[in-house]
Amino acid sequence: SRGQRITVTTDLVKAEIDTTGGDLRSLQLLKHDAAEDASKPFELFTDKGAHLYVAQTGLVSAGNAALPTHKTVFSAEKTAYTLQGDKVEIKLTAPEANGVKVSKVYTFHKGSYLIDVRYDIVNAGTTPLASTAYFRLLRDGKAPQGESRFAQTFTGPAVYTTEGTFQKVAFSDLDKGKAEYVKNSDNGWVAMLQHYFMSAWILKPLDGKSVCANAQACTFQLEPKNGAYSAAAMVNVAPIAAGQSASVTVPLYAGPEEYNTITKVADGMAYAKDFGKVHIFASPLFWLLTKLHSMVQNWGWATILLTLIVKAVFYPLTAASDRS
Repeated sequence: SRGQRITVTTDLVKAEIDTTGGDLRSLQLLKHDAAEDASKPFELFTDKGAHLYVAQTGLVSAGNAALPTHKTVFSAEKTAYTLQGDKVEIKLTAPEANGVKVSKVYTFHKGSYLIDVRYDIVNAGTTPLASTAYFRLLRDGKAPQGESRFAQTFTGPAVYTTEGTFQKVAFSDLDKGKAEYVKNSDNGWVAMLQHYFMSAWILKPLDGKSVCANAQACTFQLEPKNGAYSAAAMVNVAPIAAGQSASVTVPLYAGPEEYNTITKVADGMAYAKDFGKVHIFASPLFWLLTKLHSMVQNWGWATILLTLIVKAVFYPLTAASDRS
């Protein structure tokens, strides 16, 4: 059910958070135009019309059924937040139950598509509290707007780990129960990919430690979910003793698949650009192309320069072939 909407505006995004579950249910990318109407910003997350693509989180525990899930109604101090300095925090408070107090905190950063999502848990009860936090991307199986049948790209979930590297999973494989991917890891990320844009829950960002104590503390879970598809990271929170508190934070990247941006977020994020089987050749060439673009500020000239560089490198082979 729809609750009250809280709006958040930064220099890069405009978001809507629903008090029901604290879901992130709308995310407009202000620097990118919508495919169907260039006068409007591109909307990555949405629950409007026939399209569904949202970020959900929650807590579950075998011993405490009252922990807040994506169905719990939270309260917030304000209905609108605007970035003033380097960051803006939005604190959502769940109803206290069985002596457990839980807050869900979003932190948006200036100049960044990374959103920190944190649970602050206070166990004021009399027994230890064991719980699992889930961080889910929920999306329908439709192709993104603007994609034609002549230029189709992969749309769907993907998992990256150091154990299994990059693994895409088609929606059809989820329907058939044939999905193959690494399910237990203390690193990597789980994502929903589409042409030019992506969202990902990140277990181990480049500039921080893993949210998982070991590979058994975190799992990835891809599955059909109520007519849509779920790509989730499950994080086992260490038991919280009576009278103690704990926090768990998982960053969410939601933005463009820009090489210079995503490669600074987490290991393996460059795979999201999905060069396929020629990744070993295409990735360094694309890296060089972006470097040339940063120098000349024009993709046309950058492409011409890349072509000249490649021809120069292979000139000895070309000359030998011509002589032969």
